[in-house]
Amino acid sequence: MEDGHHTSHRIFMGKTIVGWVADDSLPRLGRLVEQPDTRRMLAIDVGKQCVIPLGPGSSWQVEGPPGSYIFDAVWHQKHGLFFAFGQSNGRGPWHLMRVREDGSAHDAGVPAEVAVMSVCRTDDENVMILGVASVEEVGGRQVGGGIASFSCTTRAFTWLYQPPPGEHFVPSGVCEDSGAILFVHTSKHALMRLTPQGEIECVAGRFGRPDGDFLSLNSPTGISVHDGKYLLTDRGNRRLLHMDREGNVLGSFGSTTDHLSLVDPRHALIRHGGVYVADLGARAVLELDTDLRTTRRRWGGPEATGLMLSRPRSIDRAPTGELVIADTNNNRIIGVDQKGDLCWQLHRVKGVTGQNEDLRWPRSARISHDGRLVVCDSLNSRILVVDKTGSVESEFTHVRAKDNSFPVSDPHDGRWIGQSELLVVDSDSAWVARVDCDGAATWIFTDLRDPHQADIHGQWVVIVDPELDTVLLVDAVTGTEIWSRNEFFDSSGTSYRLFKPRVVRATPDCVLIVDADCQVVALQQDWLVRWAWDGSTARRARRTGGFDVPDAPRDVAIDASERLLLSDYRRNCVLALKPQC
Repeated sequence: MEDGHHTSHRIFMGKTIVGWVADDSLPRLGRLVEQPDTRRMLAIDVGKQCVIPLGPGSSWQVEGPPGSYIFDAVWHQKHGLFFAFGQSNGRGPWHLMRVREDGSAHDAGVPAEVAVMSVCRTDDENVMILGVASVEEVGGRQVGGGIASFSCTTRAFTWLYQPPPGEHFVPSGVCEDSGAILFVHTSKHALMRLTPQGEIECVAGRFGRPDGDFLSLNSPTGISVHDGKYLLTDRGNRRLLHMDREGNVLGSFGSTTDHLSLVDPRHALIRHGGVYVADLGARAVLELDTDLRTTRRRWGGPEATGLMLSRPRSIDRAPTGELVIADTNNNRIIGVDQKGDLCWQLHRVKGVTGQNEDLRWPRSARISHDGRLVVCDSLNSRILVVDKTGSVESEFTHVRAKDNSFPVSDPHDGRWIGQSELLVVDSDSAWVARVDCDGAATWIFTDLRDPHQADIHGQWVVIVDPELDTVLLVDAVTGTEIWSRNEFFDSSGTSYRLFKPRVVRATPDCVLIVDADCQVVALQQDWLVRWAWDGSTARRARRTGGFDVPDAPRDVAIDASERLLLSDYRRNCVLALKPQC
């Protein structure tokens, strides 16, 4: 590490060490469209903005706004091909554009402040239905989302539904079914229906509880309708569901277990006697039989093999050198060796009553010097201390501080302080606490909105809260706030502003902060920036020569070889970054 006199803008070379990730040179096939007059099936490379026919024919490029990628596409019989362009961080620009026969893209005329995320045609040849994402104002408030109709001829824009004020609204798929409008509410993990009478119904999902069974959805991304039946891409559960209008599951393909058939499904259509599925994670399109039992053909990337992760959150290094990973959506904790091979896994724990209990959405698992785990068992709303055999030594569902009791609702993080104390974070209840292993608190800090992680660094505790868009420093002994900010400086006065900091890791000589833009900043003891890496710039420059860039980091660690390790929530892997010589 540098001595702090000069800040380095580090350039990292990256390599996936745990989890299967497709060759990045392949197209990112995330959406499907059918050309009505020719009945050709087309796949959309959402990153490179390229339209690729499945079968004979040449591909062509679509020029969207700089820095954007394609959220959705639809081919309208009368008005041609439309694309919804946006950016993953929700900060724009957003555009609905129509592509002409020469490949040129032109603004469709939707109001400039509207963030069109999904689009479908209707029985009215001049009208389309738009799924509009909410966007974030200064201060973190969500505004502007809903379902709207749009006339391709008059450019009339009409709201059909708007969510309650402040709701994070993410309609990543929309379609029409006999006058009703279906849309997938990704952030609420639900398939919704807007009836012709203007009423909202939940067709499937538990509205915010992303379990892995047929009654629940996990970040669904696409919906299509055929003969009154629905095809739903349940992205987080890595599966395709065939459903009736009441939400009953008629058939499925894929799951969240190892050796999967789907990696990151985004969209599916029933056409020409087959089911077509765009799997962005595998960089492929699959054609299945309509019974969803047999794969007929595959375009693009190879079948996924080896150790599969699903929404990995925390990563920690054991004293033995193994990596401990909270493989969250697979509902397990795993240990892998330096090569990334599986050493052990923990799906169940032996509870204090002696009964086996399933882990449900474990967001965090940290290991102590003697090999015990502190686990944030999120959907069970509890924090566990588990020994080497998988037996629960202690658990708590409330944190107790003098005469007050604070519920454990959605625990995001837990860290060891020595061998008998913990630093625990609950996002939903919005507190950070220093506790013993039974939940008795030395202090609890509550002036938060959505804390994700906290770590102890000498006499301080560093907290990151992306909804407050800030890094907070509190006294490790008393829990008293010292400062709160999201802008830091190096020794020359250069400013480094963070966007929604969500990851913190204390090392002996610095504190690493990672934000939602994949920016990594190393802060030294005087809180000056020692070095920084702009992952979003590297991602825009794309990957060359095996260079990988994280997409959605959820944790950071440093291994025995001084490599920076990032768990990537969207790409389902652990990425090792090493400074380029």
